[in-house]
Amino acid sequence: MIFFDLEFYVPPEERNHPNSRGTLVFNPGNSNHIILGGYFISLPISSIKSEDQASFRHDTSFWIWNYSSEETLLGAIKNFFEEEFSFQQGQNTQILEKRVKDVVTCGFAIARIDLPALYIRSQYHHIAPTPNLFEIFLKSKVIDLCNVSAFLFPNETTLYPKTAYEVSKRLFPHTKWKPSGKSVWKYYDEGEYEQIETRCHNEVTDILHIYKKLQSYIGLPRND
Repeated sequence: MIFFDLEFYVPPEERNHPNSRGTLVFNPGNSNHIILGGYFISLPISSIKSEDQASFRHDTSFWIWNYSSEETLLGAIKNFFEEEFSFQQGQNTQILEKRVKDVVTCGFAIARIDLPALYIRSQYHHIAPTPNLFEIFLKSKVIDLCNVSAFLFPNETTLYPKTAYEVSKRLFPHTKWKPSGKSVWKYYDEGEYEQIETRCHNEVTDILHIYKKLQSYIGLPRND
């Protein structure tokens, strides 16, 4: 299972584009909108309840400033996903009396942004044939915490995706407000790469903590 978060970059002249729909400015179909990298934690599904970091298979990151180009960065991320698929297919994990052969990915808005972005940017750079890229980036079973966490807001009668901050605040009331991902653009413009890495690392750590907290609700008696 992979817990992850990516960081993106939109150049200044594209940040207020009038044709952008909705709140998402980044568009991986635009040649100059790039993936800066991301942070990844992977571990066997059976060991997720453990708080022991030694149970992690991988605790790693990939950043464009450590590679020669976005193309080579994406090649490294592709190899990571391929290794995770190979590992999972060799396991005998059972859920609901079925063997789990698929990689499971978990994060916030990864079904809407991160996984499609990996697929589209890798396709743009011809990292691998299109069918292969679909197999690698779009065939995982996705736990998107934006949607999974909706039950935490019983007073909100409309189902609507929640942000990482909203969920963190509900589960961990002392959570401090964090700026949006757009702050990364400023960091990148100013060469403050360590700030980006730290921000992303904290995001993925939070994702793992949120997942474990939500997991603790499973099996609790209901009051209805």
